[in-house]
Amino acid sequence: MSNDQRLNEYSNSMFRYERLSERWIDSCTAYVRALFGAELRGKTVIDYAFGRGNWSLAFRAAGAERVVAIDASTDLVTRFKNYCKDHKIRNIEVLAGNIMDQDFGARGDLVWLYGIMQHIPDQTTFLSRMKTLCSGPAAQIYLYHYNARSLREFTVQTCRSILIYQSESEFRKDNFLFVRPARMRARDDLTVPTVTFLTAAKLRSLLQSVGLYIKRRDIDFQEFLHGKITEDFYPHQFLCSLQPQDEVEIEEPPVPYAKEVAALNEIAQAALALGLSSVERKNIAIGLYNTHFAFIRDGFYAYNSVIEILQFLLFILLQGGAQVETLPPAVAAYYKLFRAALGGIERPLRLPLVCEEIADNQLTEYLLDNNTRS
Repeated sequence: MSNDQRLNEYSNSMFRYERLSERWIDSCTAYVRALFGAELRGKTVIDYAFGRGNWSLAFRAAGAERVVAIDASTDLVTRFKNYCKDHKIRNIEVLAGNIMDQDFGARGDLVWLYGIMQHIPDQTTFLSRMKTLCSGPAAQIYLYHYNARSLREFTVQTCRSILIYQSESEFRKDNFLFVRPARMRARDDLTVPTVTFLTAAKLRSLLQSVGLYIKRRDIDFQEFLHGKITEDFYPHQFLCSLQPQDEVEIEEPPVPYAKEVAALNEIAQAALALGLSSVERKNIAIGLYNTHFAFIRDGFYAYNSVIEILQFLLFILLQGGAQVETLPPAVAAYYKLFRAALGGIERPLRLPLVCEEIADNQLTEYLLDNNTRS
């Protein structure tokens, strides 16, 4: 399968069953208006890797004079062209192509990169190429990127170390093994060839290396809609200028449960170091995805997910017959507490600092305060 075919298949996997709705477009339009206000009037917006086409429609509704929607998936291009034709939309131009291997005559005052950067292998070249779509020195690029150190990064990268689907047909064979919210994420982050998570500092350095400068940070779409931060994942969203004098200082985004995520990483590495079969490892990847997404309460709050992932990983150690003396000190301490919690054995009210790494975090507090079953 060629790279273009793989990309087209991936796009179909993501959007095959999704259709544009007026309510969704209205929400996107409200967000775009909140981000840009009257600045869009008379402007051309380039929506690169437009996917469904919802942001193209939102920019048009929010006041952009012209929108150029570009995507490398020929099926998505055909679908969106037909949508625009059926709805008699004339100021959205829909183009097929890949900026990495061709030039486009279109130039925009705003280039919108929403949901693609983290899937680009050569980000430096990609961003340099994206600058060729800018209409001039006053043009701006809007960037979305996955954030590092989040619970989402832990789950995605742990699972990808075990399982990456090479095609939509391969993923469809396992479709029914995923609960719905996990399936929605897996069909993206476990099927795409590349997924990158960056800190704000690393992303800023990348942008500076190609002559892009962060002018503004914005809240993400979900926080705009619901007024809540999604605790397992909070993306970078930067409005970037071509002018270095526009650059502002930025901080890292909120990373809830950072200490707990670091501990989960260490426990997962110990669990995956057991002598597991390829089938067991695949089952662990699917089970971890299900555990993460099934326990995100209300779609925003990650505490239950963090605790369930902890117990899921410790159960792997238990079933795999892990010996305490062979485990890293912090993992051994969690494992001993877990076995005590399973047996209803009395635990200290406060953990003695035999192992400082597991003190003062919510994983330890849970195992000290609760009996559990697995």
